[in-house]
Amino acid sequence: MLSRSILLLAPWLTAVLFGPSAPTVPERWEKMPIRPPEAARAGVAPGGEGGQWPRGGVVLSIREPDFLLLPIDVGGLYRSLDGGKNWQCSMAGWNARGANGFAIDPKNPRHVIGVAANSSDWGEGWGDNIPNGIYLSTDQAASWKQTHKLREGTGVAVAIDPASYDAAKGFCTVAYVASPIGGLLRTADGGATWTKVSERNREIHPDRFPIPLLRVHPTNGSVLLGGKTGLFRSDDGGRTFVRLREGEVWGLCLLPNAPDRLYVSGSDGILRSDDGGKSWTTLAAQGVDQQNGKPIRDLSVSPADPRRMTCWVSGDNWRWVRYVSHDGGASFVPIDIQKGFAPMPLNVREGWYTWHPTDPNLVYGLGGDWVTRSTDGGRTFTWHNNGYNGIMLGGLFNFSAFEPDTVFLAFQDYNGAFTTDGGKTWNYRDVSGKGWGGHCYGGFAVDRQVMFYGDAEEWGGPRTLRLSRDGGATWQFARDADTGKNAVLKGPDVGAADPRDRNVLFASNYRSADRGATWRAMPDCDGVFITVAGALYGKKEDRVVRSVDQGVTWKTVVTVPGGFTDLAVDPGRQRIYVASEERLKYWAGGDRWTSVPTPADQYGNTRVRTVAVDPVDPSVVYVGGSRDTYATTAAVCRSTDAGKTWTNLTVTAPLSTTQGDGPHEVNAIRVHPRTRYAWVNGQCYGMWKIAPPAGRR
Repeated sequence: MLSRSILLLAPWLTAVLFGPSAPTVPERWEKMPIRPPEAARAGVAPGGEGGQWPRGGVVLSIREPDFLLLPIDVGGLYRSLDGGKNWQCSMAGWNARGANGFAIDPKNPRHVIGVAANSSDWGEGWGDNIPNGIYLSTDQAASWKQTHKLREGTGVAVAIDPASYDAAKGFCTVAYVASPIGGLLRTADGGATWTKVSERNREIHPDRFPIPLLRVHPTNGSVLLGGKTGLFRSDDGGRTFVRLREGEVWGLCLLPNAPDRLYVSGSDGILRSDDGGKSWTTLAAQGVDQQNGKPIRDLSVSPADPRRMTCWVSGDNWRWVRYVSHDGGASFVPIDIQKGFAPMPLNVREGWYTWHPTDPNLVYGLGGDWVTRSTDGGRTFTWHNNGYNGIMLGGLFNFSAFEPDTVFLAFQDYNGAFTTDGGKTWNYRDVSGKGWGGHCYGGFAVDRQVMFYGDAEEWGGPRTLRLSRDGGATWQFARDADTGKNAVLKGPDVGAADPRDRNVLFASNYRSADRGATWRAMPDCDGVFITVAGALYGKKEDRVVRSVDQGVTWKTVVTVPGGFTDLAVDPGRQRIYVASEERLKYWAGGDRWTSVPTPADQYGNTRVRTVAVDPVDPSVVYVGGSRDTYATTAAVCRSTDAGKTWTNLTVTAPLSTTQGDGPHEVNAIRVHPRTRYAWVNGQCYGMWKIAPPAGRR
């Protein structure tokens, strides 16, 4: 593990060795979420598709209800300061790929404790730089500092004790974190340091059942834990617990203005206690179908009107039904979710709902992988997701030489979308025909009519070529002209077209000479990455190959030791760049490759997976990479002197009125041939673009 002194010196060392690494460039990142044309016509900007599975519901500040937070499994975290009208990714100081949840200080909204995650546990042998764990913010989630490491990727909860407010310090000092591996942790200094106080939490939540239900009494500080073995209370700071009731607890609600009134939900239905858990009354909950004894989950009660409640039932075969009550739980009706301006499918998700503390009509929830809001007390919800872009690209993308403002993107989870106006608006399409989404890779649009991608049945599965020749209206699998079978792609996830003839197309290792009507495998090229001055550049195993006859024949240019994942060409310097062995390398003739130092991240690591050169000014070079197990702070970097010095474009500064966020975990970069904007995809952090460097436009 790096010492604290080395970590503090890392930015200075990077600046000396590689040029400035801090994101101090005057240019700002611009979001490019998949905004439907109808949203643009309605004045929605920039739009927001979501695209990543939230790990919990919206978290709301009691003191400032317009301050909201949303945890995402592997797509970071989002905050809103205006009641969800606008969302922004907020990752400054947050090292993990995702989040499990948050606790906002009820007395001081600038004081926030978060639990970081990465969808799976930090593996043994992965090292001591564990990004998962507990984070503290003192500036309303504009920036974060890790204060405790935890290996868990899921199943961790956090709660602040409102009774511990210290007027002199200006925040609540006591908080708890329930960890399946680490036990029950407690802080007495607002989250700066943590101590394990009990292992009981692991007994209450065996086998990761499900996310711990952790609450703190607002006046006496007693701790409530609900889980598989029942509901428990601690009156001594979490050291010992007494059982309040048996049976699995799948929902736990405690009202701040009536703290002795408890609500629980589970297989036994919905129960209420008015005496702190000594006695219980079962609510009728008519209308809730428990689907053969399924538990009622995540009961949520409005603090402004306890007659209003939400819950949900997780049935078999994705029959997840969400309910609302306006009569104190006597009866429920299914919730109506309307898409509004949501471009993505309305897939089933957990019924996590968050009530406004004073307005009983206002509730926040989830649609598919996007935020929703209700203004009628939870009866209907609609899209409320502006600014949350988190779509994940499947493989690479390219600009067409014929219509560069027409771009088709294939998504690993959510089918694909194309733009005909340079990314201002997007047309989402169910290209796989599955409805809910699809595993799509290497999308490319020749023009407004012809586009194609590799279709897979599962993550990492074999890709079968699928294309549209009518502007995305219909899609068909392409056949191999030699075998008569479906064309199964064997090379990298990338598509391209010959810049001189829009009839000549390339999809991974396949070529078409008749605008996609027939396809044949190329024996000497696995995939075409780019076109430069009429020449095609691709790969064959670990060799860079080149064609000057529209891909009919290929010649080896040079072998890349260790192979490569992407390439770019500077024709003036006769230089080929490759992303190889997690580094940037270039070849300028002869028998030697030169390794180019690029900025290191917060842990001193470097990973380059994609590279792009500005076609107008090839001295401008971009690189990007992802660490996957954590969010690297060197996700995208730029050089303006052909790789001699570098600027780290990854946003690491706290968010402010002048400092927005940008992409993270970047694995695909291409430069628009006319506007010269660099387009990048942050894996699970959406599409972004940035203007060419100042002075080079």
